Amino acid sequence: MQQNLHAPLSIARIARDLGVGRRKLERHFSADLGVPPADASIRIRLAQARLLLRQSSHTITRIAEETGFCDASHLIRVFREATGVTPDQWRQSEQGMTTEG
Repeated sequence: MQQNLHAPLSIARIARDLGVGRRKLERHFSADLGVPPADASIRIRLAQARLLLRQSSHTITRIAEETGFCDASHLIRVFREATGVTPDQWRQSEQGMTTEG
């Protein structure tokens, strides 16, 4: 999943590449990580988006492209659902924290 951030593979494709059925992959993810593979994929992509927001001046559109979201509005919606703020708001709060300390 981490190797294909810019173009995430489907869960079915990951299962096929691993030589297991989709349900088996989902059971193992849930048992080992406590989340289904689709949720793990989003968490990985959001973690990369936060890293890019913190360490670059890339636009939200570019970050969305680099992290496999279909467009900026999709990234913004998913980011807000996960964090309670937009990527721009998160970036501003992170920059404020680094300049204060």
